Amino acid sequence: MKSLLLLAVGTFAIATMGATARAETKVEVKGTHLCCGQCVKAVDAIVKKVDGVTATCDQKTGTIVLTAKDDEAAQKALDGLAAGGFHGTTDSKTLKMKDDSGVSKGKVKDADARRRSQLLWPV
Repeated sequence: MKSLLLLAVGTFAIATMGATARAETKVEVKGTHLCCGQCVKAVDAIVKKVDGVTATCDQKTGTIVLTAKDDEAAQKALDGLAAGGFHGTTDSKTLKMKDDSGVSKGKVKDADARRRSQLLWPV
């Protein structure tokens, strides 16, 4: 009977150690545009699309804390946030926001100047 009890306790201890040994990845994104509740909802909607990731937004400080099952999931969430227009800096050495906003390089045309010229010289 004692050996059966020891076996049960040992099995439980090994199972518990395995569950707690799983690494969880936390990434804080600072300087993010979170001006209103809609921004917070948009961040939540983006992060919900990535399996194993949750987000906690702090609108006052402009920070997002991502909690992910692993680094790969956290990076997917960061990529999704960048694609959605939410940029910032991370506190991680390995996980980073994408630098590329998708805007082509070069001079941006001045839309106001174009409108002014159309008002002055209508075609």
